[in-house]
Amino acid sequence: MAKLLFRAGVFLLVTFVVMSCGNDEARLLEEYGMPKEDSQAVSQAEDAGFLSAYVWIDKPRMRKTADTDSKPVALLVQGEEVFLTGEETAFVSKLTLRCVEFEKPWVEIMRKDGTRGWVFGGVLADRYQPLPDKLRAVIAVFPETEPDEDELSRVENVFSVCEEKNIYIAMAGKEHLDCVPIGDSLYPITTVSPSRWISDEYKRANGFLFVESGKQPFFISYAEAGTVLRQAEGYFGITLVDVE
Repeated sequence: MAKLLFRAGVFLLVTFVVMSCGNDEARLLEEYGMPKEDSQAVSQAEDAGFLSAYVWIDKPRMRKTADTDSKPVALLVQGEEVFLTGEETAFVSKLTLRCVEFEKPWVEIMRKDGTRGWVFGGVLADRYQPLPDKLRAVIAVFPETEPDEDELSRVENVFSVCEEKNIYIAMAGKEHLDCVPIGDSLYPITTVSPSRWISDEYKRANGFLFVESGKQPFFISYAEAGTVLRQAEGYFGITLVDVE
């Protein structure tokens, strides 16, 4: 009888913890969004000399204390400006975010509505990065061997045209086929996994992967720059090379 009561007690405790975590997550998602600015709190932060930082990934958790097991108090918004109170942990944590490994302390921040909490320092950038209305990227993929001079020249020709049209560019060797950062090298705006989108037929082929938000990526095996750009025009639905 005692064993049954003990097991029942454990079951109820576990159920309570699971439901509590689920409720916290639901609450965070319901409250998710840019905080309503409190002008008095912002003035106090500026008077105290708090520095600004910007959240560069979406929905990192701000916690009550500097611990991943601590209760989350908010989900931060990508691009949100926060204030650094100057408090940070003596220890550092290692965490990989969008293919980039960070070794940072936890820092205390204040949102513009005055609420405070702790975040892993790697989720904050020292500069604001506007998000594009539509993300487009061209990734040069070399799964087996390093590109030779001729291949690099063709890649540079393709990339120079893409950059003029505000298309992000990246290169992926055999060690980076599962996670390629797009955009800023330190604070990428997203990541792409070429290995996920290249069919078995082309797993070992050099080529280009076209990526656009809302579309399935498209791979073309290595070809002349003009051929690649014409294929890119069809995929993106824009003109890349003007025909006189």
